[in-house]
Amino acid sequence: MASTPSPCRNVKQDVWRCIFEVIVDGARTGSVVLPLLQVCKDWKAIAEPLLYRYLIFNNPASLEQCNQSLVRHSLRGLYYATATRTIKIPETISTPGWGLPLERIFHYTSHLHEFNAVKIELGTEALDSLRQTCGQSLRRLTLRVGGDSTKTAALQMVLLSRFRLLERLDIYIRGPADVSELSGGDSPIFDMPVLTRLTLACSRRESLAELIEFVSLGRYPALVELWLNLPMLEHGPSGGTPCDVVLPLLRRVGPQLLLFSLCAPYALEAARSFFPLLKKVRMISLTLGPQPQILGDFLPDSLAQLRFQIHLDVLAEEQALLATLDHITLSKNHGRNLKRVQVDSTGAEEFHWMQLSVANPELAGKLMLRSLRLQSKRIHLTDQWGRWVGQWVHGRKSC
Repeated sequence: MASTPSPCRNVKQDVWRCIFEVIVDGARTGSVVLPLLQVCKDWKAIAEPLLYRYLIFNNPASLEQCNQSLVRHSLRGLYYATATRTIKIPETISTPGWGLPLERIFHYTSHLHEFNAVKIELGTEALDSLRQTCGQSLRRLTLRVGGDSTKTAALQMVLLSRFRLLERLDIYIRGPADVSELSGGDSPIFDMPVLTRLTLACSRRESLAELIEFVSLGRYPALVELWLNLPMLEHGPSGGTPCDVVLPLLRRVGPQLLLFSLCAPYALEAARSFFPLLKKVRMISLTLGPQPQILGDFLPDSLAQLRFQIHLDVLAEEQALLATLDHITLSKNHGRNLKRVQVDSTGAEEFHWMQLSVANPELAGKLMLRSLRLQSKRIHLTDQWGRWVGQWVHGRKSC
């Protein structure tokens, strides 16, 4: 029997490589090319480096195993990790011992676009290795700042200021995070000309003021999204930090933002303090707490969508949501361009009109009543599918 001709015979390798890259990038995992390795030698040579394109490590042992594989390949002149675009350590992983293996991996990933490791402590040595090897290629960086040493956070922030080509930066403060020494005039600032999204998450009130002060000194001409997760703002169960702490940052970037997200359930003065600084914002996302937010009088005229994050199975938060919606309805100044108010459940169950009408008919009825009142102002109250009551009712009739 004649052998099956290679599918690569009449097609250039560069064409196949582009096709395989599209497949892998669409799936965001290199495992999709495993069957291609068995087709022919040409396809194996093209597809094998793509196994390293999206790397996810669940423990330091898997990281060390990958590093050993890369070393063996490099001894044969094969540098497969130059194809690596993403390194991710899942949010469920928090085991120690990642620093040195990551430093070794970074040595090979000179074209890395994204690094995501929010739950592990990335030491200053590993972060500096990432900067030296991948600083020119890295576009998205998500990491934990702070560690066992109170000085770690300050050093990490200084190193972060060297990543000037980032388009997205997500910073999560964990553990001791003394950044007070950064307030001196000699400290470098964040100068990130292409950064479009910035996330700051800090649950430690003793670190918040210095962190915001340092970040607010930076330069972010392209920034359009700001995500703040600051549960210690205002008065929580164990004290809090005034909203004024955040004002320097919002005075710096607020007028250029298109999206503003705030998770500060006890910050009842947030709308009064922050919203007047948001001149171009199109969407605002707020995490509601047990007290209603007085929003209607402060919603920017440019605002098109307002989103609430809430635990719908917590009675106090349900009542806060209803009261907040009532205030928007009764307000004469609810934002000239506001067209949608979306409710997202942060609990175990998502919020969908049809499901809520079965699981909690009383709450569903109250929300439907608010929905009708908002519709009289040409504002749709939508669920997490983006559907409002009229669409849901019409969908049921057409079934």
